[in-house]
Amino acid sequence: MRFKSYTQCLKLTLLSMAISLCVVCVSACNLSGEENSRGANGPRFADVENMTQLPEPFTRRPQLFSDLRLKPGQMLVPGSEFAKAWTGKSSYRKLANGMVFEIPAQYSVFWLNQYEEKKRSFDAQRLEDLVAESDVGFTFFMPDFIGWTPDTANGKLSLYDPDWVNGVRIEYRGLGEEKPDAPGPYPPNVEARMKKSVTDGSSMLFGMVHDLTCYASLTRPHDKPGVVEVGDGKSCIGVGSYGNPVFLKIYLPPFSSPATRYPHIFAYYYTPEYGGLYITWRVSTKHVARWREIDAFVWRALKEWVIVNPYVHSVR
Repeated sequence: MRFKSYTQCLKLTLLSMAISLCVVCVSACNLSGEENSRGANGPRFADVENMTQLPEPFTRRPQLFSDLRLKPGQMLVPGSEFAKAWTGKSSYRKLANGMVFEIPAQYSVFWLNQYEEKKRSFDAQRLEDLVAESDVGFTFFMPDFIGWTPDTANGKLSLYDPDWVNGVRIEYRGLGEEKPDAPGPYPPNVEARMKKSVTDGSSMLFGMVHDLTCYASLTRPHDKPGVVEVGDGKSCIGVGSYGNPVFLKIYLPPFSSPATRYPHIFAYYYTPEYGGLYITWRVSTKHVARWREIDAFVWRALKEWVIVNPYVHSVR
């Protein structure tokens, strides 16, 4: 190529050098920014590009944000209290056994956490920042298994709301309660104790209730000779959708106590899976026919919301 003048040749040479310098600077800036964002304690969740960057024992990449699920035709009103509180950010919780859960925002306790120190505890974006807790909880509502919405968070909610599945807890307990005759709420052991109480006359077989074998306690008041009262709370044993044995305390009529104004189902049982956990949840007896679906939702969350699971090998 021939140049018309020395000046033209010099301009092209300087332009080429400037382009090369810019490329080097951009690469250096990107590298520096990446190192700064990762910090001294390893990669933040937001920096993870693929599963190979995740340290063991990650089982899936965090999602960070989740969509707000509303009823058909429902809209989020800008400026409303719920709209102000809603961020869409998942909350990250860590159990003492090393399991880390990513709870979608709509099912987390963000709406109930009005204390700033609690809110800050959910802002951790690094595994190293998470503090191990005794249990992990979330919430949802029947009949559609939906989380917090402008309707469910309308300020009128109470513990006696018949559609609120509250008190959902996954608690780490360790192994040992699955052994025969061990104390604790391991369903097979609970059933063995109930059968023994039937034999000694302190309980009775109440019958089958929606695929659950239920027992009722018997009391004989001292001031009522010959009278035997059947307890309102029935101890029920069944098998969940994931094949897990389940123990439920269900308040079923007829009620002998006038204090039983808000009959409910209370799940409280032990499983040796994941190193030994307690599973608990509570809802109105109104939904007794759907107990297996409710329990399955809790187990589905247990299995699908885990991003760090020390009890399985990563399948990247």
